[in-house]
Amino acid sequence: MNKIPIPKTPLALTLSGILPFAGLAFAIWHWRGDIALQQTAALWLLVYGAVIASFLGGVRWGAAMTKSDKPSASTLALAVLPPLIAWVLVGLFFRYLSAEIFLAMAVLLALLYIWDRGSMSLQSWYRDLRIWPTMGATASLLAAYLLLR
Repeated sequence: MNKIPIPKTPLALTLSGILPFAGLAFAIWHWRGDIALQQTAALWLLVYGAVIASFLGGVRWGAAMTKSDKPSASTLALAVLPPLIAWVLVGLFFRYLSAEIFLAMAVLLALLYIWDRGSMSLQSWYRDLRIWPTMGATASLLAAYLLLR
């Protein structure tokens, strides 16, 4: 089977999506002397992670709808679960301000990658594309965890 190369536009847009993760992790480090600014950057990092989890869930919905007039209920339900978990993590940050929440978000995004990687309903180039942003996102979230603990 011939491997389809990753189209340039999705590649550029996806790689640019790493910038907010990296920039916000840097801001958490940079503002380590100002708790208010540091916590603001931390919140925005979690919010961005939740937005990305929501986007990835939407990708799975779109893929399921294009494959069948009656998409799999389990696929649709599984596509909704990660965004719900991600937004719960954002809410938990308001209550607990816990560094472990960043670990949970990193694990969630890594699990979404594993799910996408194993899916034959997604284009092969898309499955290949997902490794770099997942690594950037999880590295940024792990850095935030280390900086905030």
